[in-house]
Amino acid sequence: MITQEVASTLFQQMTGTMKNPYGLTERELEILHCLTEGHRYKAIASKVHLSEGTVRNYISTIYSKMQVQSRDEAIEKLNRVAYRLLIKCKMCRQCASLV
Repeated sequence: MITQEVASTLFQQMTGTMKNPYGLTERELEILHCLTEGHRYKAIASKVHLSEGTVRNYISTIYSKMQVQSRDEAIEKLNRVAYRLLIKCKMCRQCASLV
């Protein structure tokens, strides 16, 4: 599983100056972040103030955009993207402190 610090940095970079490689919306990134933390659909729904069905729809869209079929595949793909981002920024001070 991806660490919370790496996930947070990745999501900040994806929504900030770094390119979002999957074209995810801010809401999708928020839900994806909850997935990486291990939350179940019901807990995510409560956290982001949506119905569980709406969360399921968002997750389906996220999986489609990422071209994955499960939470584990999505997390694995995020780990690869995070690794490439860390290498791309050549272990900048912020990223180096996370490793």
